[in-house]
Formats: sequence, structure tokens, C-alpha cells
Amino acid sequence: MSARMGLWLIAGLLAWTPSAPGQEARSSVEAPASVVEPDGFLLRSLIRVALLDLRAAEPPRPRDYAVAAALLDRARDMAPNDADLTRRYIEACWGAGDTQGVLSASRRLAALDPQDTVNQLRLITSAISREQTAEGRIALYERFLAVPEQDLDASVRSRLALDLALLQRERGDEAAFVGALKRAVVLDSTNKDAAMLALNLYRDRVNDPSGRLELTSNLLMADPMDPNVLRALRDEMALGGAYKASRRFHDAAWVVLDAARVKQSAEDSALGLVLQWINDGAEGVVTKITDDIRGERERIRRMQAVTSAGNPTLLGEAAGRPEDRRLLPAIEQVRCLAAFSVGAMEKVTTSIADYGATVQALLKTLEDPATRPPNLDEATMNDQVALMRADLCLYRLLTNIDTGLIDEDVAALGALPESDARRIAVEAWRLYRSGDAGAAFFRAGDDPESLWCALLVGQAAEDAGQMQAALTAYRHAMQAAPLTAPGAYAATRVRRLVGEGMPLTDRTRALEAYAQGVPAWIDQMASRPRSFMVLEAVPAKSNGGALDYIPVRLSVRNISPIPLGLGTDRSICSRFLFGPNLETVPGGANAGVEPEVSELTRRLRLMPGEEIAIDVWPDAGLTGWIGEVSAAAVVRTRWRIIQGFQPAANSGQEIGPGCLELNLPAISRNPLEEARMGGKALLDKLPSTKHSQVPAVVSGFRSAIITMQAATPAEVSANRTMMVDAMLPLYPTWPARERAIAAAVIPNAVMAPELEPLDALIRADEDPLVRAIAIVTRVSKADDPALAAAEGSGDARLAALARLQRERIADNSRCYATVGVRIREVVQPSRRGN
Repeated sequence: MSARMGLWLIAGLLAWTPSAPGQEARSSVEAPASVVEPDGFLLRSLIRVALLDLRAAEPPRPRDYAVAAALLDRARDMAPNDADLTRRYIEACWGAGDTQGVLSASRRLAALDPQDTVNQLRLITSAISREQTAEGRIALYERFLAVPEQDLDASVRSRLALDLALLQRERGDEAAFVGALKRAVVLDSTNKDAAMLALNLYRDRVNDPSGRLELTSNLLMADPMDPNVLRALRDEMALGGAYKASRRFHDAAWVVLDAARVKQSAEDSALGLVLQWINDGAEGVVTKITDDIRGERERIRRMQAVTSAGNPTLLGEAAGRPEDRRLLPAIEQVRCLAAFSVGAMEKVTTSIADYGATVQALLKTLEDPATRPPNLDEATMNDQVALMRADLCLYRLLTNIDTGLIDEDVAALGALPESDARRIAVEAWRLYRSGDAGAAFFRAGDDPESLWCALLVGQAAEDAGQMQAALTAYRHAMQAAPLTAPGAYAATRVRRLVGEGMPLTDRTRALEAYAQGVPAWIDQMASRPRSFMVLEAVPAKSNGGALDYIPVRLSVRNISPIPLGLGTDRSICSRFLFGPNLETVPGGANAGVEPEVSELTRRLRLMPGEEIAIDVWPDAGLTGWIGEVSAAAVVRTRWRIIQGFQPAANSGQEIGPGCLELNLPAISRNPLEEARMGGKALLDKLPSTKHSQVPAVVSGFRSAIITMQAATPAEVSANRTMMVDAMLPLYPTWPARERAIAAAVIPNAVMAPELEPLDALIRADEDPLVRAIAIVTRVSKADDPALAAAEGSGDARLAALARLQRERIADNSRCYATVGVRIREVVQPSRRGN
């Protein structure tokens, strides 16, 4: 939707109460003058222009960020001690690729907010990076690491120690690398990168399960909601036979993944079924899987019963025979071996038959170039085919069912190298089932470490009554793949041999004890975030003027017993979305409102009981602009604050894993008298405007221009022209500050063509701040004299801004000057926004 069309639509929703042509909505005879503090209003208006211009780009490029930085730098001239404004400027410089701007502003921020550890780390690492030699950088790292805790937070020093470790590794100094890495881990338990590096280093160099578990525990404390860490613990538990603990960490991981809207794959589902099998018994798993596929087939039958019989084009997903609906191989494998483990041979026979039919259907699809996935190359296809054939053979051979049907598959596997693990396992098992145990053992000896060869040795030993040898082989098979169907089957054989209730390995009891020591609240962090943090948001006031600054005080407190990382991908998410519900005229609408995103990135971590709080200006952008345009009536805004926001299943946004949301009560803004006036009344007021009244008057002027109504478009244009003509002689009489307010607030000619004479007057203004605002909001042609004047002004910042705007115009880029204030949509009055 074009900006102009958006304004015509918004006028119908946000306009004054309709009046007859020539009749004014309200007289100004008794209207009190509105007074708004001009310096603060100008500052906020300048920030809004920077935001609206940046968001007009789709998507913003570095030079769009540079334009925003230029305007925000002008704003910093007005409020040099505003830390939040300095942060906005740093973000803009970062987006623009302006490293020097980032560093300069970061140094200023360090003075304004000495507790900002994120900024401290940025400054220190930048200073160290400027050192030319490795020795010099090492000396600087050591110097900062020696700073006392009260002068430099341990979270900062921990990250510096990690950087030092990486530098020492590059230099080949192994001892120094390990020493610095240890310091990084010890200094801050939330330093996830250090904990991860330490774990990977240990895993690569030492085969010690106990040490590996300890370092994985460090990683868990660094980020208790990382599903990958939880799954790593799940695997570690299963490897040692601690399947109860393994299930706990598996469930905890899926609490996080479910909250993140991650869908389970067939392999994920199969793994969960394996854990259910080993912990709760095979019968329940077999029944569940069988009931699931039976229910699916029955659903197809019911759909077919109510659909036009014999017409496959009408059947859609119900086309085909119900019995052709089968389980995916990973699920079928669990059903097969779970049933086999308890001797339910009738169910095993059914499962093997279904498995064979499934594989044949998949092979047909893969081997036909017309039906295989288009991105599947020949080599990958052949590998998948060989794997499916081998798996089917092995399941038939292990269960000793349908072994007479494997000849074709075995022949196909003969094309594989003799050393191929799949071929070795199939051939060894086939020899064993044929009665040649010696040859089977000999062939299995070509790959003695593999899961299936270990199963073969275990089966043969058990058949021969050699129970200790069988136990050793089954344990080896279990630990080769503890969370697969054959690994689970091996675990059931181990349990049968050692006795019910006995540990499966010599590490099982120690692992279960470790798991019991992990706090239970960690399991539910993703679904019960109030167990570890408190989120509060309090508006500065619940009622105010139309142009008042009403920030929201947002605070987060860590109420867990351990330090928690703070960041966009850490335990306490630092990213918040303020979704608006804007009510303008009675029964009014959300018209193109946009949410605001706020970052709480002031700390690297929060200690137990520690709180961080910031003031958020939620209506800094388009929502605030629309609210001010609508100031002829009471404007109410309700904010929904969403932490760690992510796309919802249907539409909109929802909280992320381990995050919270708040719904604030309505913030009401009283009408602006100058916006309530009719056109004539406002015209009468303009000549007598005092400097202190300029913010309110130009805001009322903006509302009148945008929401103008009349019988015909021609009358609207005539009324707008009359208002512009009244403003033209008044504007030059105002001081520079008030002219800057007018330039930032009054719309441009893109939004209302009648404003072009006023645009020209503002473009010709020689005040540096007004010129900067005019370039961004009103210069849309490369040959505009305002660009040449700025470039030759001797003001380096102004000249740079002019060059940026010239480049954007040459590229036909979307920006404030070319598209106006972007109104994305207009929602009907009966609906509500985010």
C-alpha cells in the first residue's frame, strides 16, 4: 500500500468527528493553549524521524543505518548524558559498519553506565586488538585479568581469558592455552563458549567418561535450557546404562524444543519410544505403536466411507488402501524388537511383514528417477538404498522371521566393498542362521566393534550357554548405540542376564546419583520461567497528555540459586517485543501499528537475586506517530510485552522457551486541544503561537493535514493549501529549535502534495539541525539544491549526510523523503492489533 493511500484510509478512521462543509468541529475561543517542553519534544521527534526513515527501507542497508546514526548523533548533541540514546547510536553505527563511531560512543557509554559489562568487554577487546604483536596482546590480556573483582566483573575477565586461550592456541603454546581456558571456566560459570571449548578439548584428548560428565555439567550450568546440552547428558546417561536419568534429560530437552515449536522427526519419536520401552516395559510401547497405526488406518477407512467411492481425485489424502498406511522405518524397528524382546512372536511377524512392505515401497520410490526427491544425487540414493536393504535383512535375521526373503537384498549388498560394515553384518548373521557359527564368527571378526556383530556374538554365546561372554557382548552392543532399537534390545538382554533391578554397567549407579543431584527446577525452566526469574513492567504514568513522554520501566530479576547468562540466546533472554493495541476514536482501530523491540543487553550475566532495569520508550516509532496524529480524541495504548518472541503457530508472535509475557493496563492520553480544533480555528491560532506552544501547534497542524475531511477531494486540497499558506509566513519567525520541531513533525509532500511550498521553505533553512532533518525528510531528488548547499557548508557531518542521501536517491531507495511515513495496513475498527 502506498503511503498516500494509507493516509487516505487512516483519515477515515482517525479523523475529527465529521462536520458539515464549512462548519468547524470546535471553536477555539475558549481553548486553553497546550504547552509541551520543547527540548525533550524535539529530541524525541528527531529520534522518531531516524527510526521511521530506517524502517522505510526494505531491508535497511549500511548507508540507511549511517543516515540514522547521523540524526542520532545530532540528538546526542542535545542530550550528551543520555545512555539509552548513546546505545541507539552505537546500534546504528554498528549497522553502518562504522567501527570508529561504535568505539567512540562506547567510551562515552562507559562513563555514563560503568556497570554495563557488555560495553566494557567491547571496549577492552577493541583496545587489545589494536596491539600489533601477539606478545603485546598477551601482556594486555594478563593486565586486565589481574584487575580486582570490584573493578572489573568476573564475567568480563572470563571472556578475556577465553580470548587469551584462543590466542595462545594459535601460537602453539599448549600449556598456556589450557591454563587460560581453565581460568575462563572458573571465573564465570555462565561463559558457555569456554565451557563448550573445554568439553570438546577433553573429549578429543581423554577417554574418561567421568571427566566428560563433569565438563558437560559445567556446560549445563552455563545454559540450563540448551537442548543440545540436555541431549548430550541424555546420551551420556544412556551410554552408562542409566536409562531413567537419560529419559529425564530427554524429556527436559523436549520441553525446550516444544516451546520453540520444533517438530519431532521419526528418529526423535523412535528415541523417545526406546526410553519408554526400557523404563516402562516393552508391552506398553508395542501396544501404543500398534494402536497408532491401527487408528490411522481406521481414520482412512472412515474418510473413504464418506467420500465419493471409486473417485480417487476426491479422496485426496484418503486415497489408496488403508493397509498401505504403514509406520516409518525408525518406528517400525522399535515395535519389532520391543515385541521380540518379550517373545511376542505374532506381533513380531506382523511387524516384519509391514517393515518389508514399507522398504519395498521406499525402494521403488528412490530407484525411479521420476519419483525420487529432485535434490537426491545418485551416490546418496545408492547409499540410502543399501542401508535400507541391510537394515531389513538384519531385522529379519535377528528375529529369524522371513529369512528366506533376503536373497535379493543380500545379492544387492554384494556390490558393496567387502569391508563395508553393512555387508559384513548381514553376511555374518546369514552364516549364523544357516548353522555355520564358525564362519559367522570369522566374518564378524572383520568388524568386531560394530553393534550388529556384537549382537551376533551375544546371541551365539547365549545360545551356547556362555552367559558371561553373552553379557560382555550385549553390553558392548548396548553401548555402541544405546538409544536405538537394537541397542535397546541389547540392554534388555543385559538386564535379563544381570537380574532385574541390578545396574546395567559399572557406571549406572554413579550416573543415576549424578542426575539426582541436578536440581529439578532445571527440567521445567522452559515451561515454568517464573521458577527462575521475575519480569516486571511499570509505565511512568497511566494517564498523560497526547505528546507526553511515557516510558515503561522494565526489570528482570534472577531468583534462581545460580548465576544465569543474559542475552538473546542465553538462559534469561534479553530481547523484548512491545506489541501495541492502539485505541483511537471510540470503537477505533489499529492502523498500521508496529511493535517495538527492546534489548536488555547491559550485563553478561545476572547473579542470584540480581536485578536489571531499563526505561523503554515503546511508542518511539510508527505507533507513537499514529497515536499523536489521532490526538483529537483520547488515545489508549495497551502493551503486550513478549520476551524472546518467536512466530506463533497461526500468526503474530509468542514467547520463546523459558520466557515470559506481560499485558499492561491501558495508558490513556488526553486529547490535544490543537488537534481537536477545526481547520479555521487552528488557522486563527497560528499567528499568535508562542514558542512554548510550537510542539502542540505543529502536532495539531499535522493532525489537521492528515485527517482532513471535506465533501470532495478538491475541498480537502483547498483546505490543506489554506493551512499551508498560513504556516509559510510564520515558520521563518520561529527560532531554530522551533523550526527544527516543525521540520521533524510536519509531514512532507509525499504524504500531502499541498505541503510542497512548506517543504521548499524547510529545505532552504540554513540552520544545521534543520538542514539535517530536511535532507532526510524532504530531499527526494538528486539535483535538489539542498544537497549541494549541505555538501559545501563546511559542516563535515552535514556534508556526509547529504552524500548518503544522494546515493540513496540514485539507487531509488525507499526512505522517509521518498515514501513518507510508511503505513503498512489499516485494520477495520472491529478488530484489534497485536
